Amino acid sequence: AGNGATGSNSVNFIGGSAGQRAVNAGSSNFIGGNCGSDASGSSVSNFIGIGAGFRATGVTSSNFIGQQAGNQATLAINSNFFGQNAGSGATNANNSNFFGQDAGQGASSASNSNFIGTYAGSGATNSQYSNFLGFEAGSGATNSSFSNLIGYQAGQAFTGNNIGNNNIIIGSNISLPSGTTNSINMGGVLFGSNTYSTTGGTPSITAQTTGRIGINVVSPLQALHVSGNTIVTGAISSATQVLSGTYTTANVAAITVSGSNTTGGTSIIDFLRVTNTSAGATNPNKSFRVNGTGIFEILSSTYVTTILSLTDAGVLSTPGGGTSDIRTKDNIEYISDNALPTLVKLKPAKFEFKNNLGVKRHGFIAQDVLDIKPDLVLGDGHKENGTYGLDYDGILALTVKALQEAVDRIENLEKEITILKNK
Repeated sequence: AGNGATGSNSVNFIGGSAGQRAVNAGSSNFIGGNCGSDASGSSVSNFIGIGAGFRATGVTSSNFIGQQAGNQATLAINSNFFGQNAGSGATNANNSNFFGQDAGQGASSASNSNFIGTYAGSGATNSQYSNFLGFEAGSGATNSSFSNLIGYQAGQAFTGNNIGNNNIIIGSNISLPSGTTNSINMGGVLFGSNTYSTTGGTPSITAQTTGRIGINVVSPLQALHVSGNTIVTGAISSATQVLSGTYTTANVAAITVSGSNTTGGTSIIDFLRVTNTSAGATNPNKSFRVNGTGIFEILSSTYVTTILSLTDAGVLSTPGGGTSDIRTKDNIEYISDNALPTLVKLKPAKFEFKNNLGVKRHGFIAQDVLDIKPDLVLGDGHKENGTYGLDYDGILALTVKALQEAVDRIENLEKEITILKNK
């Protein structure tokens, strides 16, 4: 024990070949067969166990406790190796902790890291500034620096899959897609991407604006991406856009709101309330609800008056009628042309809408009106998938004008008849 050791003042050598040929072995303890044998720079350290710290290099202020613990580890400065084969063959293993059988065994660039648990971080490469906690956590992971892998086999490499750096994985037997960096997987339920990755300078205290969180979504596409039914208790608020995107599942609504007994009381579901917060806004609130008989309603700002209702039969009701205030209009021209010739050309019709067969309606066909009075026709029916509509207020205005013309004619005819009678 201690045979050929140099600088071995204040040292204890106990066991066959313990500390043999150790270099600069001052203020250290070598207890166990071959422990610390051929270790270089082995000052202020403890080697306890058969082969513990055997041929470890750059060994200063470290502890090797357990059979083969830290065996041939390099740059093992200010580190702790506890457990059979813990940190054995680890490279650049300074300022690190290896606790557990084979924890960090063969790990490369293993500085400033923690390997806690059987096989935790075993064979991990570029594993500096990381934490591997749990059985086989991060085992075999490549480029696993600046990561936190916590749990049974969390982030463990397997055939066809090997994670990258700066990841957080917490849970049992879970990982991330191969090559993933700057991401999160918690329990296989909560995922994140684009996490903060700058390692220089002072710690950031600002939000990562490109960050994404997914619930049951591995690769979230928005700041929050949820897959599956969702219940929200409380308000959802945003200064900009709140809901957007596409939904492709057949026969399923992109957004479903259900409930009862909301603001309106029993059998009422208030599903949307909109507030205009701009300065000087008047009557800023509007509430949207469905009542107990299935009628869609919009409520006034004070939640007293129903300002619009729509039934399943398509009956639209509003107490105020259409807007006709002159202050809302421009380029006003009173109709002077004869309207009667136009009206007599219109073709009143009865028909059924294809999406509501069996219900007879009365009105006009837009294409018929287009040939008679084009400015009464609305929409984009000239496009392949477009649809025409009609300005029924315009037809009403022409009807009134034509009626006025007819009344004028009748009055003139009555005058002529009276003159003829008096002759």
